[in-house]
Amino acid sequence: KTSNEATSEVRPVWARVSQEIWEFGDKFQCSTSSMSHWRMNYFRCSPRSGFYAIIVCVSFTFVLTTYLYSGSRHDYVDTTKEDRNYNHQDLQQRQQRRQHVNLSLRHHGHHHGTERQGDRFGNTWNRHKNLHRRKEQQEEDWQQLSTPKMKQVFDVINLMSKSRSSNETSTLGNQKQILIRQVKLLRDAMTSQQTMLTKPPKLPECVGDIQPGEVEDLFCIPRPKFLSHIKNPCWYSSNSLDQADQSLHCLPYFHILGCAKSGTTDLWNRLMSHPHTVSNDGLLHKEALWWSWYRYGVTGYNRHKRVQNFTNYVSLFQDTARQIQSSIEKETLSHQILITGDASPPDFWDFRGWSNISQNRHLDVPAVITPHLMRHIYANPKFIIMFRDPIDRLYSDYFFVGLGLTAQDFHNDIVASVDMLAKCVEQQGLHRCFHDHDMYVKLPVRLPYACYSVFMREWLQVFPLENFLFLKTEEYEKNLEDTLKSVMEFLGLGPLKATQLQVIAEEERSRVTVQRQIAGPMKNATRIILEELLGACNTELVKLIKSDKFLWSST
Repeated sequence: KTSNEATSEVRPVWARVSQEIWEFGDKFQCSTSSMSHWRMNYFRCSPRSGFYAIIVCVSFTFVLTTYLYSGSRHDYVDTTKEDRNYNHQDLQQRQQRRQHVNLSLRHHGHHHGTERQGDRFGNTWNRHKNLHRRKEQQEEDWQQLSTPKMKQVFDVINLMSKSRSSNETSTLGNQKQILIRQVKLLRDAMTSQQTMLTKPPKLPECVGDIQPGEVEDLFCIPRPKFLSHIKNPCWYSSNSLDQADQSLHCLPYFHILGCAKSGTTDLWNRLMSHPHTVSNDGLLHKEALWWSWYRYGVTGYNRHKRVQNFTNYVSLFQDTARQIQSSIEKETLSHQILITGDASPPDFWDFRGWSNISQNRHLDVPAVITPHLMRHIYANPKFIIMFRDPIDRLYSDYFFVGLGLTAQDFHNDIVASVDMLAKCVEQQGLHRCFHDHDMYVKLPVRLPYACYSVFMREWLQVFPLENFLFLKTEEYEKNLEDTLKSVMEFLGLGPLKATQLQVIAEEERSRVTVQRQIAGPMKNATRIILEELLGACNTELVKLIKSDKFLWSST
């Protein structure tokens, strides 16, 4: 039909439209098989009829949706009202049942910080429907829980809970008493003069034969004949007068000792900025680690590695030897001022290899340790020792080694380490435990090396106090320039201009432990334990080195 014919048909319009809806396909023959066909036939059909059809479809859909929604809403409201009536009437009883059920679950190891979401009364439809389904089952459960037998069970559980709390309190008190006794035992052993190693009447001599498990006997190696016109300890390996046949070898002029996380790496890097110092070929061009580790085939916690002899150690300082040799050949003055060093912190405290020294054969406690070996090789070495607050240093070292992640881990491992060391010292003595490889591996914290005085007194039995420069890490960090001046003066290094010294002091700090910062501060309980244990060690250290600046505030 044309548009004019459509407008002239039956009135009113809505009646005409409703009739056209049912006869739309036959009268207008508008195809809907595809969008393209629909568009072509749409323009052949009546525009007014197409518009009416769209209006009617939308209106019909809206009315149908409203009707369905209204019906479901009435059903929902009725159901909700019934559920609410049921909820208010039965709420008190179900709360009482939940209290008994939760009590039973708690005593069987199930801890619920909040009630189950299904027991909350909100506006969700499914929750109320589930209440009807669970009603009969809950009533049966309540009948079972309300029997005299179950009441007796709850009474027994309450009595057991009270008894367990009393036993736990008693056990905790016993553990505290044991910890106090163990701390006192360790403190007395670490500060007692009776636990010091016996000073040998004279330097040990060469044993000669080497038994299986023993390392190179340094006392069988004659002390090198150091050249007097060279500042650094160097010597020629051949007595030939022909300079071409002579090979120059050198040892460190100074050693930086101490314990890990005391600032030794930072100090070394700043010293290497001085034009008269030469680094070595060790770890980080700083740590040879020969006197305490590589000489005995030890690398940290591992053992049975390749053993290195004295020649291997000397080879780490070949760069210094070459520069000094070149200075001698060119007749410059560099050989009179150049020095090298060895900054291996474990050399101060790690004497685990003592049982592999021939002079300690068949001994229960060591007679020869690292200081005695150095004394045989060196004439007059210089030692720089950095001491940091032992509690803070131990905390940083714990995360540096990767033994734990949190402050609570550190606390637990401190308590465990105190227990292990106290039992060992009580049975075997201080040195059998502090210088034992198996104990070193088992300990969750490197606790023995926090008592500096135990190791310092052994060094002072071999070398005089004048050979040492003691630095406090806290003062070093606060006043770098003055500390560097004192170190350079101790080593006899040429003075630097103020601008040069300032540049060295402003360099970025080295080897900062990130995990220590992540873990946060130490627990107060842990600090109290360590103060009780290490306070006497700090007091003993002050007496040994005759300097009260190492009495930290926690002592």
